[in-house]
Amino acid sequence: MTGSFEATDRPADEVLDALAAGEAFSELFRRSRHAMLLADDERRYLAANDAASALLGLPRESIVGRTIDEFTPPETRSAIDAQWRDFISRGTQDGRYELLLADGRPVELTFSATANIAPGVHVSMLMAVDEEERSEAGSGAVPRAASEDGKATRISPREVQVLRLVALGGSNAEIAEQLGISSETVRNHVRGARGKLGARTKAHAVALAIEGGLFESSAEAGAHRQDHDRLGS
Repeated sequence: MTGSFEATDRPADEVLDALAAGEAFSELFRRSRHAMLLADDERRYLAANDAASALLGLPRESIVGRTIDEFTPPETRSAIDAQWRDFISRGTQDGRYELLLADGRPVELTFSATANIAPGVHVSMLMAVDEEERSEAGSGAVPRAASEDGKATRISPREVQVLRLVALGGSNAEIAEQLGISSETVRNHVRGARGKLGARTKAHAVALAIEGGLFESSAEAGAHRQDHDRLGS
């Protein structure tokens, strides 16, 4: 791994400050209700947020230094090397993942991951499986990209705002109440963002937004903290 990022017991805030990954990303990592973890090139965890600690059933300092492989059921570990190479090559990855909790129980989650948010540092986000997306995938009714080029630049400010609230862990109902719109409008904004980004799922859309720096303008960074504070978590 390049740079000075190593698996140590440094607090997550120190790791984020050392990354200089941007205010909006740092706020997202600290405050999201979704589990978020940083890993190095060797798949060792560098930092975990509070939601990751709660999900895995371990203190954050007990997660740091352990590998992704250790939280993967033994019967599927043989596939990790190929999946990891594909992830690093593509820059993002998403899908279903069976995670092994500290007490030995497996749980199926939706994950998204973004490679090299800083050299040799990779972020993953873990979400509950979205039943609406499960049904959508089964029917083949997935959003289509609006154009062949410039996908990320055509996403609207409102779609970015809704996607940021999704990343923070807001439900459709909570986002709707906060923005003064209907839950159906929230779903439409999420579908619009997914289509313009070429994302298969909400989790994938978040990964692409992080990769594209969509949360990182000064205006978005300030709004990010305000949006989280209004969610009340």
